[in-house]
Amino acid sequence: MSETCPQDLTYLSATDALIDTPTVDLFFELLAAFPNARVLLTARDPAKWAASRRKRHPFDQAPLFPLLGFDAPVGALTEEQAAAAFALWHRVVLGSLPRERVLLLDLFGESSEQLWRRLSAFVGRPLPAAGEDGALPPFPHMQYGDDVELDAGPS
Repeated sequence: MSETCPQDLTYLSATDALIDTPTVDLFFELLAAFPNARVLLTARDPAKWAASRRKRHPFDQAPLFPLLGFDAPVGALTEEQAAAAFALWHRVVLGSLPRERVLLLDLFGESSEQLWRRLSAFVGRPLPAAGEDGALPPFPHMQYGDDVELDAGPS
């Protein structure tokens, strides 16, 4: 446990999954509490992530900076700085775990079938039931960049 996360996180032991914020902020504390945990890391073009995150969540902390002791809201960084922080965060996560315990999923570049097959294999669960046409259901995600416009309303 660290100064930034003094609580005991083992109360999460019955939890199957954690996502997004604050998971990224507690990443190393979670790994310390659950040393055999598997991690799903979603890939995205860093520049597109930075543009979307700065527009949608400007007050959220940029990846990695809190671990270094800096208060760095993503909106206070340039898009280039935010993109670099995001790319570096991926390298930190990928370098912190054995390959067999991390799955990098490209929600924006892989088909639903690829995503389902890779995820099912990683977690050791069967594929979801195929439809009458034999196709797997759509993978549950939204094109994050597209939903920014939906939330913004008419301009």
